[in-house]
Amino acid sequence: MPNELVAPYHDRMPVVVDDPENWLDPDTSLDDADPLPPEAFVVRVVNRAVNQVGEKDLNTIGPKTSSLTLRS
Repeated sequence: MPNELVAPYHDRMPVVVDDPENWLDPDTSLDDADPLPPEAFVVRVVNRAVNQVGEKDLNTIGPKTSSLTLRS
C-alpha cells in the first residue's frame, strides 16, 4: 500500500526503512521496523525512459531537464 505521497502515482510501493540493521534483525518485530514517513520523500519529474525495463542509461534517473508540455 503506498503512502499518501505516492498514491496519486502508483498503487503500491516498497517499504523504505531508516535503519536496515533493525529491519534485518530476526529479533525485531515488524511493528518496530517502521517505514519512513511521506515527509522523507520528494516527488519530481523524471525522464519517461525510467519505465523501460531495458533502459541502461543511469542518467535517466536524474531530474528531467526539458520543460514540461501540458496537453489539453
